[in-house]
Amino acid sequence: MNGRYGSDQLNIALLILSISVSLIGGILFNRSIYVSLVVYGISFLILYRGFSKKIYKRQQENLKFMRLIQPIKSKYKLIKLNLTQKQYKHVQCPRCHRTLRVPRGRGKIEITCPHCHVAFDKRS
Repeated sequence: MNGRYGSDQLNIALLILSISVSLIGGILFNRSIYVSLVVYGISFLILYRGFSKKIYKRQQENLKFMRLIQPIKSKYKLIKLNLTQKQYKHVQCPRCHRTLRVPRGRGKIEITCPHCHVAFDKRS
């Protein structure tokens, strides 16, 4: 594997997609040939990316994937923080999109972001 790209977040996501398509296709479509072709195609793509010597291109693909998935990850993190912490509520600044912590149970309050100094109203 010397000089090869290896694995990254996109390969892991493709692997999870391949396993999911295989399981769902096996249950719903009773091992259809089309589902198998899709799973084989995704598996080939994983192997191609892992054994590729074009490291820069694979890094750029992974970077685009990470930019695409970042809003989903930040939204999930915000929901997780709001469910686990009972004393504080976490909100995002509308301008700089940083996560801010405000006390719960205060009603509608005006929040000022300490980073970009924009003021906005939210319920706590």
